[in-house]
Amino acid sequence: MTVRGRGTATAHHGDVRHPRFSVLLPVRDRAEVVGRTVAGVLAQTFGDLELIVVDLGSTDRTLDAVRAVADDRVVIFEPDHDVTATAEPSYRGALGVARGRWATVINADVDVDAAWLARIGRLADGSGAGFVSCGGRQIDPRGTISEFRPVVDGGGPTACLRAGAFATTTDRLRSAADLIGDELDAGRGHAAEVDPAGHFGRVALDLAVLDGAVVLHSPELLLSWHDYCPDPSTAHRTDDEMQFHLALQGIDAQARTPIPDERLLARYATAGAMAAVRLQQGRDARRLFRVACRARPEVRDHWTRLLAAHLGPLGQRMCGSTLAAE
Repeated sequence: MTVRGRGTATAHHGDVRHPRFSVLLPVRDRAEVVGRTVAGVLAQTFGDLELIVVDLGSTDRTLDAVRAVADDRVVIFEPDHDVTATAEPSYRGALGVARGRWATVINADVDVDAAWLARIGRLADGSGAGFVSCGGRQIDPRGTISEFRPVVDGGGPTACLRAGAFATTTDRLRSAADLIGDELDAGRGHAAEVDPAGHFGRVALDLAVLDGAVVLHSPELLLSWHDYCPDPSTAHRTDDEMQFHLALQGIDAQARTPIPDERLLARYATAGAMAAVRLQQGRDARRLFRVACRARPEVRDHWTRLLAAHLGPLGQRMCGSTLAAE
C-alpha cells in the first residue's frame, strides 16, 4: 500500500489494524539491500507489526525492491513535499500514519534477527518499561564482526541508540520528531549522512527519563548493521536479474526464522524461479520451484512449473502460461 503526504493509512482488504509495533524505515537509493531489510522484518517470529517505508526521494529501483518482497503489513509513505530540500516533514508524516502502540526506527543497512521484536516486546511486557534497547553486531565489508551492547551515556541510563536497537511508545517517538525538527536535515548534501535513528533514540530516551518511565536494556545481540559499500556494477542488473536477487534475499530471511511464512516463501521462490527461467538458469529455476513445492505442496501450479522446468524451451512457455493464469 502506498500513502502520500499526510493521509490516513488503511490496511489491505479494508480491515482496521492496530499492530503492536510500527517499524519506520527511511530509505533512499538502496535497491540492492533494502529487500533484505524488509524481508527480515516480515520474517519476525512476532508478526503483529507494520513496516512503514519512508521514501526520501529514491531515484533507483528502491521502491520496486520493497514491493517485490512486501506483504500487506508494509506501507510505503511517499512525502508530498520536496525531500531534497528537507526530510523532516517526512518523518513526522510517517509517524502520523503509524498505528502501532510501540515504534522503532531502522535503516536499509540493518538485518534483524527473527526474534528481534519478540524479545523487545517480552522485555517491555515483563517490566512495564517505556523504553527498551538491545545489542547488535557491526559487520564490515570483509565480514569482520564487532559487537555493540547498551552502554551508559554520560550520567544517563544504559541504552543502545543505534538503528533498530531501541523501541519506545509511538506517541513518545512522535514527540521526539517534533522536538528534533530540522536537525534531521543537518549535514544533508555532505559526505556524512545524518543517522535519523540516532537522533530519535537520544531524544526519545530523554523524554522517557523525564516522564519517569522505566528504561530497560538487554545485552542480547538481536540485529546486525552492515557497512554500506555500494557496488557500481549492480546498477546495471536487468529486471530479471534484480527479481532473482530479491527472491534470494526473501528466501534467506525466511530460512533464518523458526516460523517461516509458507505463502511468502512460496511467492519468493516462484518469483525467483521465473526470473531464472527467463535468464536460462535452469538449475536455479528447478531448485527454486522445489522450494515453492515444499512450502505449499497443495498448490498444483508449483508442481506443474517444476515439471516444466525440466523440459527446456517448451517448459519455459508452460511456466509462463501457468503464471499468467494466476
